[in-house]
Amino acid sequence: MAKHFKATAIILGKVTNDMVQTIGNRVNTKIQKNIQRGIDVNNKKFEPLSEETTIPERSRKNFGNKPLIRTGKLKKTGIKRGRGQFTIK
Repeated sequence: MAKHFKATAIILGKVTNDMVQTIGNRVNTKIQKNIQRGIDVNNKKFEPLSEETTIPERSRKNFGNKPLIRTGKLKKTGIKRGRGQFTIK
């Protein structure tokens, strides 16, 4: 009887870990898509950049006029995985 519980616990642990990792993948993908769409974590549009200060400065440096897409580093978020957990960096 104890053998069955141990086997079930192992299988349940693996299934739970797989589910958590799948959620991590989806969260990371959603972050990337929302950055490109200009949407924050609360599903609101980013505030437009200032026409008077920010946009001219970014134009001089060839950074474009979209918020959060200056260097492209946010596109490189990744997932640090652990057993039953993940961290998006």
